[in-house]
Amino acid sequence: MSDTFSVNVVLRLECEESMEADNELDALSDYIGERMANGVGINTIMQSLAETLVGLDEMMAESTTRTLH
Repeated sequence: MSDTFSVNVVLRLECEESMEADNELDALSDYIGERMANGVGINTIMQSLAETLVGLDEMMAESTTRTLH
């Protein structure tokens, strides 16, 4: 039996439309579509996305609190 845990994700992002953002969305959507076509379940994908977002948020928080000496 596997361990279970909850991930609570609340996002507030300052977004702007750009070709780079559109291209990244397309690439990520294509990748997720491929994973689903290969039999990966939506819950597994959603969990992975949530964990990735939390990790990226932590990285951003760390980079803004670092002090350069």
